[in-house]
Amino acid sequence: MTNQIPKRINKFIEFTKSLEGYEKGEAQTFLNRLFHAFGHADCHEAGAIFEKRTKVGKKTKFEDLLLPGKVIVEMKSRGKELQSHILQAREYWNNSYGNEKTPFVVLCNFEQFWIFNWFMQDAPLDKVNTEDLETRWRALAFLAKYPIEPIFANNVEQVTKEAVEKLLQIYHSLLKREEDKNKVQKFILQLLVCLFAEDIGLFPIDGYFLELIQDCKKNHSTYDLFTALFRQMNSQERAKGGKFKDVRYFNGGIFKEINPLELNAYELNLLEKTAQFDWSKVEPAIFGNIFEYSMGSSEQHATGAHYTYEQDIMKIIRPTIIQPIIEQIKQAQTLEKLLKLREELGKIKVLDPACGSGNFLYVALRELKNLELEILSKIQKNFLSYHIQDVYSVVQMNQFYGIDINQFAVELAKVTLSFGKKIFNDLFLEYIKKHQLSFHFEDQTLPFDDLDNNIIANDALFCKWPSADFIIGNPPFLGGKYLRVERGDEYAEKIYASFPGSKGQPDYCVFWFQKAHNSSAKRIGLVGTNSIAQGVSRTASLEYITTNKGIIINAVATQVWSGTANVHVSIVNWVKRNPPASIYLDAKKVNHINSSLKAEADYSGAKKIPENLNKSFEGCQLAGKGFIISAKTANTWIKANQNNKNVLKAMIDGKALVSPSVELDWVIDFNEMSLEEASTYELPFEHVKTSVKPERMLNKEKRRKENWWLFGRTRPNMRKALKGLKSYFCLPKVAKYTCFRSIDISILPCEANMVIASDDFFILGILNSKLHLDWVLAQSSTLKSDTRYTNTTCFMTFPFPDNVKSPKKQKVRSLMTELENFRKKEAISRHCTITTFYNNFFHEPSSNLFQLHLKLDKVVCDCYGWKYSQAKSYNDEIFELNAEKTKGLK
Repeated sequence: MTNQIPKRINKFIEFTKSLEGYEKGEAQTFLNRLFHAFGHADCHEAGAIFEKRTKVGKKTKFEDLLLPGKVIVEMKSRGKELQSHILQAREYWNNSYGNEKTPFVVLCNFEQFWIFNWFMQDAPLDKVNTEDLETRWRALAFLAKYPIEPIFANNVEQVTKEAVEKLLQIYHSLLKREEDKNKVQKFILQLLVCLFAEDIGLFPIDGYFLELIQDCKKNHSTYDLFTALFRQMNSQERAKGGKFKDVRYFNGGIFKEINPLELNAYELNLLEKTAQFDWSKVEPAIFGNIFEYSMGSSEQHATGAHYTYEQDIMKIIRPTIIQPIIEQIKQAQTLEKLLKLREELGKIKVLDPACGSGNFLYVALRELKNLELEILSKIQKNFLSYHIQDVYSVVQMNQFYGIDINQFAVELAKVTLSFGKKIFNDLFLEYIKKHQLSFHFEDQTLPFDDLDNNIIANDALFCKWPSADFIIGNPPFLGGKYLRVERGDEYAEKIYASFPGSKGQPDYCVFWFQKAHNSSAKRIGLVGTNSIAQGVSRTASLEYITTNKGIIINAVATQVWSGTANVHVSIVNWVKRNPPASIYLDAKKVNHINSSLKAEADYSGAKKIPENLNKSFEGCQLAGKGFIISAKTANTWIKANQNNKNVLKAMIDGKALVSPSVELDWVIDFNEMSLEEASTYELPFEHVKTSVKPERMLNKEKRRKENWWLFGRTRPNMRKALKGLKSYFCLPKVAKYTCFRSIDISILPCEANMVIASDDFFILGILNSKLHLDWVLAQSSTLKSDTRYTNTTCFMTFPFPDNVKSPKKQKVRSLMTELENFRKKEAISRHCTITTFYNNFFHEPSSNLFQLHLKLDKVVCDCYGWKYSQAKSYNDEIFELNAEKTKGLK
């Protein structure tokens, strides 16, 4: 099919020559022919919608074309200048949600296509003339009927990574020569400034820095020449002659400290190639790559540093900063109000208390510049006679503040913002010229602003934050249980003393959430690990916010992180007063977002029910794989000595629990025996001594090291509760489906299994019903995208029905028995897991599995005395019943 596209494109190009290029009358015909060229019958056959209604504030506007999940197309008449319509297209995109917020947006005036991906970058990915489509059609390949990878001429992410890679080769070469790391980092930043300055016109002539590099290759030393250049760039007095004549004063703190370094021939060759790269196409917002990859892996893990893609940055900046200001611009109908708004833009203060390389601040700077342009455009359009008097942009660098513990990151952030100022000033000037605004703009890029007092190196948790209107950012990702390991006991104790309300071991990032909420900021948007909506981390962050007058207005409950940190994250924006009319969770409009990042009532206030206590447990935690043996080995040892039966038991872990066709492993279980008693079981004891003890001797936990022959957690309370039962109910602690199974009492539950001490299939039926499942989804935590069953919130708070008559109980038992036998038999016969079986059939209404669950749900609902509805969640009723059963409890 691909080889047919160029032929069709040629026909399309010829056809367009016959059109006048009238937006209202010919746009749909033009687009139908374009889609035909890419293999569709027309736009409708491709699934596209013409004149798609889009709600922008209180107004309804119309997108010319929407192809859900792929592209929004905005058409303009032939000859219309496209630059002035970017804001309109972006407004449509900003107000789109779900698959209507497409990866691509195309602006077209019949003669040219401007292609954007605002998840990736602000600038167009490409600009393609219609007459050039024969050779450039791959830029629009996302329109094709069959998947074809598009190719763009201005993919700044790819360009930036290529440029960064070249510069990092020099960095790593210097480190291999055992140069001081801090000096090398500073030197690389100074080279970075020179490379960028050359290609955006800040040096006296084009190719100025490249000439200096070539001079060094001939007969000069970088130790001398670069040192002299850097000193001149830090001098307010211009050189009157020589090589550095007309080199301007850069300031900005970048060249305050100069450490001369001598580059060898290999490094000079690398630098020459790097200088030949077009650095004007490099995107400062993703300079974070330099920061990220220039640090060693151990240092990176210890600080939790990571790189944030712009698509995620905008999920913070758009709802927290952009949207409230856009609403104000829309509502401002008088010149006085518009001028006042512009003036206020220049007073806004933005803080990122975990700024890293400054990418959040960079994007915030860009967006505030864009908002200023939008105000100027509205003034020009509605008040033609008014002459704008200010000659500078009101948005200045001193409005942006950052804190980071890493000094190199702080220096990089200053560079990022400094070049951001130049880039946005150029765009500002271009916009004013193209629109012929009655406004004389003066660019003051150099000297760079001195940001030493704005962007500082410090521990944000233990320093005073500057006053700000908006707080944005991406605090370090570090699990609570790793805090002591990575940062030390003294640091951990200092944190817990400073945040006394934080119980347990919450994730490191939650302390930024608390401190941000306690600040003077009006609106806040932060990224955190998805555990901020779960357990002790939720209590210390989002619950702290919502119980202290915070209102979550826009959030992503959980998503795979787009950067290099291998985590799932939550993205949360909140205000302290005056919430917007529309609240969004996972890009869908909702009425309310609770502290668990769910669009429902907050059930976190549910209390533990006395009758449910001492019935739910975690399985035994082995803390040593050497305890596990095969069934064959166990039987051999039992034949050798029948007494070994006392310490050898079949075991079930999470993997075996969902795989009923798999033969169970066995485990050596000395329970709570003394060392002397355990040693009487010679074969098992010697195996543990050989296979477990060496590993335990390295364990940091004193108890595990000293009691090396015992499980890490033997669960004596669980064993006591299971005595006298024929079976118990078990569930993997982390699973896609909440499917409790019945397990024979002879099998020991181990390793990440949740255990319910009951053998009554009436209880098992309720645990497998929709009523319990919905409660679990509201109360559980997650690990990546799976559900983590937490017995304290899921089981202990769940009210079982009272006074249920025997016939109704028996119905539940019979159906549960049938369901348990059916799914086990099917999984065994198919040699698949319970999870795979549920993936294939649980959501199929005609399947036996679905029908059995439906019958079970109906009879369980009847036991509570409630009318069954498949679409209804009974969490409100469950919560109310919980309140009744715990009335009077603290």
